[in-house]
Amino acid sequence: MLVSARRWTSLKELRAATPESGPTALAFRTGCTYRQRLEQIFVEFGWPSAARFELGTLDGMIGCVAADMGVTLLPRAVVERNAMIGNVSIHPLNPAHARVETLFIQRRSGHQYSALSSFISCLKKEDDVIAA
Repeated sequence: MLVSARRWTSLKELRAATPESGPTALAFRTGCTYRQRLEQIFVEFGWPSAARFELGTLDGMIGCVAADMGVTLLPRAVVERNAMIGNVSIHPLNPAHARVETLFIQRRSGHQYSALSSFISCLKKEDDVIAA
């Protein structure tokens, strides 16, 4: 979900009211999948030169978005509660932008706890989609 300050009630309104260069992109460090996807979205929206501001925590990111310092891209599950209590607005994106592949990496020599084994078995089911 694209996340903005609560004053932006729609993506159309956000796009219409931002400067030509676009809003500030609030993101994690280079290499973050969500940052890469946000930068792709900004290019498609016509904002390739938008300023970037790097943050290190989710709470910091959501706080900066709530303070209208910029916008970010985060999983729905991460921001849904903040949107429900009115801290931020969330804007659904088209499916091409909304789906982000997440990799799960595990050490081969690591202990297989039952909860971890159950989680891995859920990930291996090809017919199921796990949405965040």
